[in-house]
Amino acid sequence: SKSVKIFKPYPPKKPQKIIIRGPLEQVTECAKALKNLINRLNNDIQKKPVEIEHYALENKSKGSLTEYLKQKGVILQVSQKGQNTVVSQLKANSITVKIIEGSIVDEQVQCIAIPTNETFDFSDPISEEVLKKAGPSLKTECDKIVAKSSVFLTGSFDLLDPIKGIIHIVVPTYKDGSQKEDALLLESILTTLRMADQMGFQSLSFSAVGSDNFPDEEVSRILVTGIIKFLHESNNDNTVLQSIHLCSNKRSVLSPLSYYLIKCSEKLKLDHS
Repeated sequence: SKSVKIFKPYPPKKPQKIIIRGPLEQVTECAKALKNLINRLNNDIQKKPVEIEHYALENKSKGSLTEYLKQKGVILQVSQKGQNTVVSQLKANSITVKIIEGSIVDEQVQCIAIPTNETFDFSDPISEEVLKKAGPSLKTECDKIVAKSSVFLTGSFDLLDPIKGIIHIVVPTYKDGSQKEDALLLESILTTLRMADQMGFQSLSFSAVGSDNFPDEEVSRILVTGIIKFLHESNNDNTVLQSIHLCSNKRSVLSPLSYYLIKCSEKLKLDHS
């Protein structure tokens, strides 16, 4: 209504309140509409805790994404069995972040992070592969852990050196993004990084945790966002963790992972190669 006026206090950059003036009935209706709008905006912000633009928002088709990555020097190649390939990497302070094409069980790191569910049945393809290589003792140890949290550590058992530990991440069930699933997974990623650092591991490799549950693009964005947040936390000489890998053999994960890593390096002016 023309009789209702909304005033934003000066300065407009950080308004503390909105003043509505006019007839009572129309002001009440306007205030209700504004309140609903603000609630929707707040909900949208909570649903998207990530800080990197989604490549779909820039109208990049899968074909053009491949071309974009090629322009940045990122070419996805089929890696041979048992030989993981570095696709892209980023350097921040003393920490190197690498995107690896290959299998998590072939990683040359001290610790790996894999997905699990609330029943710890190793039904996820990634955890099933790890269990096959690590042997039944891994399942036995998991069954003995009574007070399991969303992130917990076990031994590596029959996995080959240099892998010494396995961090298990309980991936929340993804519905439609309305249950803050992405925020829960992001917090688990951060917890995993902090745990690996506190336990003295110098290198850690994430499998594409959640890719069997979440959309691949969302998993990629959450993983990179969690690592970037950890890099901001770890801007000191006391950080033990020096190398972080993101490992997958799925092109649908590797492409957005590379995209987001490049975007982060450009945004933060870090050394990307």
